[in-house]
Amino acid sequence: MKKKILYKIQNDLLQILFYILSYLEPKQSSFLIGKIFSFIGPFLPLNKIVRRNLEIAFPECQKINTFSLEKRIWENLGRNFGELPHLKAIKPKIKIIGSSHLQAAKATHRPVIFVSAHFGNWEIMPSLLAREGLSFAPVFRAPNNPYLNQFLIKIRQNLLQKNTPIFTKGAKDVRKILAHLKSGKHLGMLIDQKMNDGIALQFFQRKAMSSNATISLAMRAKALIVSGHMERNSKGDLTLIVDPPIDLPQSIHTEKQHEEIQKYSQFLNNRIEEWIKNTPSIWLWMHRRWDKSLYQSPQHQ
Repeated sequence: MKKKILYKIQNDLLQILFYILSYLEPKQSSFLIGKIFSFIGPFLPLNKIVRRNLEIAFPECQKINTFSLEKRIWENLGRNFGELPHLKAIKPKIKIIGSSHLQAAKATHRPVIFVSAHFGNWEIMPSLLAREGLSFAPVFRAPNNPYLNQFLIKIRQNLLQKNTPIFTKGAKDVRKILAHLKSGKHLGMLIDQKMNDGIALQFFQRKAMSSNATISLAMRAKALIVSGHMERNSKGDLTLIVDPPIDLPQSIHTEKQHEEIQKYSQFLNNRIEEWIKNTPSIWLWMHRRWDKSLYQSPQHQ
């Protein structure tokens, strides 16, 4: 009961702030909340995970002060929240680099899985892709707070084309997702977070439980894979960068299927790692991406 009340209070406060921010100009809202997060975030308990993740990914961070980078990481998260009430207004101004890759995928008349990560403002990607004529049904991990989940679903549905479904990560929606792809429709997935029911792959030279569902679904539905991610420049402006389509082998012997799934899943992990190395300040570092043993020493708890 206490948890339910707390969830309700959290959601109510969030909606009040959302309402207030909606009266600001998009850039003002993004800048203001970004700055607030950058001042407060590095002093929150959650920042211990941010710092530890930086040390795991970049061992040299153990010997230097990462406070400036931590501030920028929190600023990006704050900007994301500040932009939530304004996503429709922001969308037309966002440049897409590599839109020809989307058109090439569309021209095949095959289902497409758009693969990305929690970069820049990831919430706006489905509507940007729809702008290019490809309506992607997003797959999201539902937050623990059910009220917050409903709030986010409303925001996302408001951005998507009519009748575009929203799927939830996990076993519950797997059949629906596969049926959606096999009907020739498209899917969007964020695959950078820890997946306990996935497979152990290399991520920054350490084993990390990672998604293999993307490749498995693509093989079963004969879907193309297109990867891409949001970038944010020093002024806060967003750009979507799209990579060339990945066409998986269409015919694989059963005994080699697991090997191929692992190979292509590792390829996607490597790509996400490169994105992070290029712009570490705009990735979401606030979750335990690696094995829990790496977070258990007293200074990292």
